[in-house]
Amino acid sequence: MQPVVLDLNTLVADLEAMLHRLIGEDIELITHLEKGSSRVMVDSGQLTQVLMNLTANARDAMPKGGK
Repeated sequence: MQPVVLDLNTLVADLEAMLHRLIGEDIELITHLEKGSSRVMVDSGQLTQVLMNLTANARDAMPKGGK
C-alpha cells in the first residue's frame, strides 16, 4: 500500500469513462460529487479497484438495466 493524499472528486471523475464502459449501455451511471475539497489519504489503486468492483456488482444486480 502506498497511501497518498488525493482529491476523491478528481479520482471519481477520472474513472467515470471507464466505469461507463464497464456497466454497458443499459445502465445509467450517476455520480454526485461533493463541492469543494474532498481530500482523503488512500491508496489510489485500491480505491480504484473498490469502485470498479462496486460498479460491476451493481451491473450484475441489474441485468435488465437501471440507474
